[in-house]
Amino acid sequence: MNMPTRKEILSKRGKLTKVEINSLSNLIVKRLLESKLLQGVSSVFTYFNYNNEVETLQLIHKLLVLGVSVCIPWTKIDEKKIIPVIINKKIIEEYLVSGPYGILQPDTNHIEVESLHFDKVDVCICPGSIFDRNGGRIGYGGGFYDRFLSKEKNNELIKIGLCFGFQLFDKIDQKKHDIKMDYIFTEEEVVKVS
Repeated sequence: MNMPTRKEILSKRGKLTKVEINSLSNLIVKRLLESKLLQGVSSVFTYFNYNNEVETLQLIHKLLVLGVSVCIPWTKIDEKKIIPVIINKKIIEEYLVSGPYGILQPDTNHIEVESLHFDKVDVCICPGSIFDRNGGRIGYGGGFYDRFLSKEKNNELIKIGLCFGFQLFDKIDQKKHDIKMDYIFTEEEVVKVS
């Protein structure tokens, strides 16, 4: 049996109901919070979900309550890069706007001048279309996260992929520039990459 294509997996994810997404996402976030990987970290860079990705809003709120600096991507589409921007409850409630591809991001008028520098991020939580048990990740084809992670200054940075169980495979084809995850969380399991 051939491995499904990114398009097939995204089509399957696109058919999930809001109730299914919420229920599965709650299990994944609970598993992540119980893993202790986020204990003692001072900053987390995470995506803001869209298009039936694992929901991250609950995680963001819990991290903010714990006093963790949380940042989400602000996309510079012309440079094909993402910039981590510190957010707070007020930004989430009042100042998120639709950015490139329809992904919510902070309004440029409400981005803090001293945005978080990447070398200060302890954990990076990544979306993706397909993952494997070796830490492999295939995104959506734009290379935004691979470029971002390739500039990693923090050698201790923990890279975590979140996905639904049907997006996780034993092995996927990786390209030279693809950055591997350290952990992958699904509703069913945690994969620690050795």
